Amino acid sequence: MNQNNILLPAPAEKKPALSTNRRKQLFWMIWVPLIFAILLVLAAAVLICLPPATTNINTGSLSSLSFVWVFTPAIPALLVLIALTGAVVYFLAKFLGILPGFFHKIQFYFNFGANKIKKYADKIAAPVITVKSHQASASRLINITRKRLQTNKKN
Repeated sequence: MNQNNILLPAPAEKKPALSTNRRKQLFWMIWVPLIFAILLVLAAAVLICLPPATTNINTGSLSSLSFVWVFTPAIPALLVLIALTGAVVYFLAKFLGILPGFFHKIQFYFNFGANKIKKYADKIAAPVITVKSHQASASRLINITRKRLQTNKKN
């Protein structure tokens, strides 16, 4: 084999150095907020570690608040997990053609509740619909009579 036919890889391109303007942006937009957030967390940790008599902080309410902050990020993950579990049950029921017995009861109660809600929603909306229809009829009648009166006055 001839030495001239060997293909060599192209030399890697060097990345251009960051400009001073970009370095300033990097510092002020990334590093300063990050350092500030870290200092804020450390200050909160120090305040919580101090005895309550010196800081006048209610640690009981802080524990409840910290539980909320710890639990909140888990909520979307749990909702996805619940949705996946429900989808698995639904598709297994569709594919196998069976549904566990307690799901029939649950479906019955949901249908029962949906029917009750529809019934009461219709009862609540009926007076509003009636009043609006009478208003629309009256305004249409008034418009028709005004047009007839205007055409009679012109003639």
